[in-house]
Amino acid sequence: FTWQEQQSKSNDPQFKLKELKFRHLVDLVEFTNKNPTGFFTPEIYPEVLDFVSVNIFSRTHGNSAPSRAQTDPEEEQVQFIELSWPHLQLVMDFLMHFLLSDDVTEASAKDFINQSFMTKTLGLFDSQDWRE
Repeated sequence: FTWQEQQSKSNDPQFKLKELKFRHLVDLVEFTNKNPTGFFTPEIYPEVLDFVSVNIFSRTHGNSAPSRAQTDPEEEQVQFIELSWPHLQLVMDFLMHFLLSDDVTEASAKDFINQSFMTKTLGLFDSQDWRE
């Protein structure tokens, strides 16, 4: 399941599941940060990239994730905030740990990080959220 935060957490029956997923993502990012080598083996590359793809590309299919307008006091203009950003940031951090790991080489990853993956990743930069 992917993160799609509701405006009211109290009315969201899956809130506890989302919180649990968020805590697991925090643990996963902390683990990969503390253990930068020996974790990413070529056998898990497909699972890592499937996990990342499901989580970061799900909002590009059809409707985007909910957002809200926010005024940045320093810039005095309305900015749009992606409500799922805390979740997306953790997934992006995990992807960064994967890509920067000494275990991952260009030769070993090139079959999994293909043109489609890169095109979708670049499409994420077309966002109104200033944090992205």
